[in-house]
Amino acid sequence: MAEIPPTQFAAYPRGNSVSNYGTVEQLEALGGGYFGLNTVFTVNLVIAVSLNAASRTYGPIALLIGALFLFAVVAALSYPQNQKIAYGKSWPNSKALLASILMGLNSALCYGLVGYVVMQNIAMKEMKLYGIQSGLFGLKKKNFENFVANRRNQNSAPFPPVIP
Repeated sequence: MAEIPPTQFAAYPRGNSVSNYGTVEQLEALGGGYFGLNTVFTVNLVIAVSLNAASRTYGPIALLIGALFLFAVVAALSYPQNQKIAYGKSWPNSKALLASILMGLNSALCYGLVGYVVMQNIAMKEMKLYGIQSGLFGLKKKNFENFVANRRNQNSAPFPPVIP
């Protein structure tokens, strides 16, 4: 008679669609930086359009002074948001500072759009590791807040042990 092989099984999580990646505080920081950069971009856009109009009236000196002003404002406003993203990614603050300086320099070219897209993409990729899904036009703040609230509630209840 043939021997019956032992029952095999694979231990993998079932029925839990929420990732246990990272902490809720890091997730909140990522979201804060992600949505905060939208506000900084709006300020950048308003200043850049005003600067364009002023340079047509007052000449290239106004453009140079305005570009320096725009650099300083964008770098200063984006730093707290980039710090949040850096915390969420477990990066040192020096990376947040570097990102803010580069965003400030880039603000004179194409309104700094590239810098905002890059930093928000970095934050979104990290948030996806937590299980967040984004739509075609990015992440909606209300969906993010609901996800964080659910995650916070799940973290207050003990997780079942994972069998290796």
